[in-house]
Amino acid sequence: MQDGTQILGYLSKISILYVEDDKFTQDEVRYFLETKVKNFYCANNGQEGLDIFYKESIDVIITDIQMPILTGLEMAKKIKEENSSIPIIITTAYNDTKYLFESINLGVSNYITKPLNLKDMIETLASIAKSILLEKEKEQIQNILTQYKDIVDDRSIISKTDINGKIIYVNKPFLEISGYKKEELIGKPHSIIRHPDTNKEFFLSMWHLIKNEKKSWQGEVKNQAKDGTTYYLDMIIKPILDIDGNIVEFISLSNDITYLTQTKEYFKKQTEKKSFD
Repeated sequence: MQDGTQILGYLSKISILYVEDDKFTQDEVRYFLETKVKNFYCANNGQEGLDIFYKESIDVIITDIQMPILTGLEMAKKIKEENSSIPIIITTAYNDTKYLFESINLGVSNYITKPLNLKDMIETLASIAKSILLEKEKEQIQNILTQYKDIVDDRSIISKTDINGKIIYVNKPFLEISGYKKEELIGKPHSIIRHPDTNKEFFLSMWHLIKNEKKSWQGEVKNQAKDGTTYYLDMIIKPILDIDGNIVEFISLSNDITYLTQTKEYFKKQTEKKSFD
């Protein structure tokens, strides 16, 4: 059972639509909930509720079944056609299993009989609100991560390989510097871009570190593009682990340091040349 502070915290962040044609019950629930939630909208029948749903941003719907113009179940059906995941709580004075089964078939979240137990209602709402907020938080995190990925993708050379070292993803900068097309790289090992001058033991040591020891490797790598051009990368490779510590894939993130490396080599040769003069 959640404590009062948690319940109020969850409720304060959601918007509720309450649909009820009985004025006394409507006023009772309004008085009890209106100050506890972010937004509280009230409707006298299913059609009014539907109109509010289309106009406002609603998180949870509480509705009676038997109402004029449009019943609660008719309204719920139309709403579920627009948003199948929105939580709907049905309230009714009727204990008819026909309504219960119809409600279940519509995918309602809960079914409460009248007279309403407001304590039970608020705990049900808090539980639903918690799930809604966790889902929103998950979406927000995913949105932020997507933006981070976009920024990194724009500025860095990125590739991913499976646990056997076969390439499963490359970004645009990777394609541009290597000169290969995506279909020429996917499913191939990274040796496709390995420079002939690079010692094989260098990569065996790297592979041992990231696969057997499950540690990150960082350093400079000399590669060869499809047209034979040499390029240099400052690279970090990291094994991605699942919650059990098993490797799922490897990801490498690199920056092009070709110009810097070639400049260093040029001045090194110039220095060596002068020492022999």
